[in-house]
Amino acid sequence: MVQSVEDLERIANTKKPDLNLDTLKTISIDFMKKHDREALDTQLASMETMFRGRGDPGAWSDELLTQIDQCFIKHFYENNAPCDSLFYPAHADYITRFMKYCNSVDAALQADASRPTHSREYFAYAMLWKKRGLRFPVPLGTASVVEALFSLTKKYRLGLTEVRDILCLI
Repeated sequence: MVQSVEDLERIANTKKPDLNLDTLKTISIDFMKKHDREALDTQLASMETMFRGRGDPGAWSDELLTQIDQCFIKHFYENNAPCDSLFYPAHADYITRFMKYCNSVDAALQADASRPTHSREYFAYAMLWKKRGLRFPVPLGTASVVEALFSLTKKYRLGLTEVRDILCLI
């Protein structure tokens, strides 16, 4: 979870990335289709280096962070509670919801002129969860994401041991 909060700072990086948004979206699709992983990693090598750079977390407007948080609620909440598939590794429903979440966040970034300059490109890279060695995708660490994680840990105290261990590594 720490990494998903840190990603907001990395996505605010002002340095122009080596790869454009269309290329990153194509690579993201190729990762899902399990194309040649070695070739994809090679293609993303410079982006990995650039993603280690950091931007100013203050570059995010409260309005845009609220919109991103609302994207999470829209796609991962049901009846005012986190959906059952949230943070469930390899669950088809979670993966589908995550893809819709990413599209919604990208649309929010695109619509907000005050967004950090290259945030759409860095967001596309940040959401390449397989590239980053994660067992499942993790949304950006907004308030509702942290709240949902807390809610799930109370509900499934023993069942989240594996997820907790994974999130500690993130």
